[in-house]
Amino acid sequence: MDEPTPSLVELEKQTAFGKRELEEILNGFSRSFRHGLDKDENTMIPSFVCRLPTGTETGTYLALDLGGTNLRVAAVTLLGDGKTEIEHKQYPIPEELKNGDAESFFNWIADGTKSLLDLPGVKAKIADKELYMGVTFSFPIKQTNIDKGKVMKMGKSFNVSGLVDHDVIELLRDAFDRQ
Repeated sequence: MDEPTPSLVELEKQTAFGKRELEEILNGFSRSFRHGLDKDENTMIPSFVCRLPTGTETGTYLALDLGGTNLRVAAVTLLGDGKTEIEHKQYPIPEELKNGDAESFFNWIADGTKSLLDLPGVKAKIADKELYMGVTFSFPIKQTNIDKGKVMKMGKSFNVSGLVDHDVIELLRDAFDRQ
């Protein structure tokens, strides 16, 4: 059965909320936030990022994104005016690493990062420069500073021994040092 498309006025009536409904929604958000902040640290993890980029930044930075399926590493060159150049690599995470030990896992991450840094285009941009890296680690982290955070638990079918309760950045630095 084809029903006529409702008019904009009819759609507005169907989606408009009264003061009472809006207060209930806001109170629900507030209860959820309070629960996360007071009782369940896995749902309200603080961020230590205190300002956003302006678009005028320049320089080459590294980005590392470890999700449930892939590792992505990138060299992002900020050109100012909001313009960028990006060179990146993506690696599927092998099952044996998902169930292995932390040292092997982080050595693999360091190897993938080194492979990106060895690309001729990246090598030329970073020659003898100190590099900064942004890290996305898609598991709950108890973060205590912009560059410190301990893994709270694993998920997504990961069971890496020696990872929970350890600082991700320390593990990365150790693996980079070994590389």
